[in-house]
Amino acid sequence: MMAIAHRMYVMPPCQEEDEDRERHRRTALKGMCPLSTVCVENGPDILQTDFDVELVCNCINNSNCGVTAVSSYDPGRYLCDYCYYTSLKVKPSAVIFIHVPPLNKLYSAAQLAGGLRIAIATLLEQIKS
Repeated sequence: MMAIAHRMYVMPPCQEEDEDRERHRRTALKGMCPLSTVCVENGPDILQTDFDVELVCNCINNSNCGVTAVSSYDPGRYLCDYCYYTSLKVKPSAVIFIHVPPLNKLYSAAQLAGGLRIAIATLLEQIKS
């Protein structure tokens, strides 16, 4: 399933083992991740893209590319949520986050390329209008 995040909630820190959290902290952004547990100190609790994510998902799902797309409120953790949150903070009219599943697990490269092609075309149409 291809997940397209359209809203970013500030989430509490993961309840992972301290050792796992520290490993991610060291490897994320080559050690350049924020020292606190939030992406931006005193930032808004919720940020949302201006794109119509449901439309993008519907276009993918109604095509014959063979990929299922769903809207999501969770871009992931660590690097994914940090990049999405800070990008939305700068310009929500130009930001989208698409989780693409691992190649050849659920979908072939051709299927994923088809789904991404439709997503990009739909997003470009939204920018034009």
